[in-house]
Parts: sequence; structure tokens; C-alpha cells
Amino acid sequence: MTNHDLPENVGLLSMDEEFHGAKRRRKMLIKEKVAFKYEYHPDLVYTFGFSDEVLDFVSFSLLGKVSLEKHMNGNPFSITVQTTDQREIFRFNIFHEILTKYKDEL
Repeated sequence: MTNHDLPENVGLLSMDEEFHGAKRRRKMLIKEKVAFKYEYHPDLVYTFGFSDEVLDFVSFSLLGKVSLEKHMNGNPFSITVQTTDQREIFRFNIFHEILTKYKDEL
């Protein structure tokens, strides 16, 4: 997905202004009392944003300079969400075309 200007729909969270904008949502949902009011529903479609000035998924590198290819040993980069007792809710494995040469090893 390359369109970074998709409008947010946070209607299921709240009609309050406090949930508009990723930074505000993070500030609110990091509070345990607030977060416990919400639950994951597998029948809904979720979108996720990831911003990190160090990790570059396009070039599969750190800071655009250090290739992750040899450090990841052909493995995908993984983003996982777990409960506090380590049960996995979901995992995104992020592959890069540079990893296709390892396909026989995976």
C-alpha cells in the first residue's frame, strides 16, 4: 500500500476528539484502564501504521545504509502482538524481494 493519505475511521473507538490522530490514540490506549475497554474482532479490517526513522522496509536496511539481508539470514522481519502472558494475537512477517534468493532454504 503506497497511499499514505487515507482518511482515518476511528468511529469504533470513540467519537471523542481524543482518539483522532495516531499520537493521541497511542497516548490514550497505552493506559491500561482505557485499553481494557477494547478488544480485537477478527471480522473487522484493521490498518496499521509503522513509522521508524531507523528501519527502512523499502531498502530492507537500517538508516538506509546497513543491509538487513545478512543479519536476518534470509528470514522475514516480524511484527508480533502478544498478550501480557505471551499468547500471540497476530504476527506480520514482512518479506522483501531481496529474500527471494533464500526461498529454497525457508
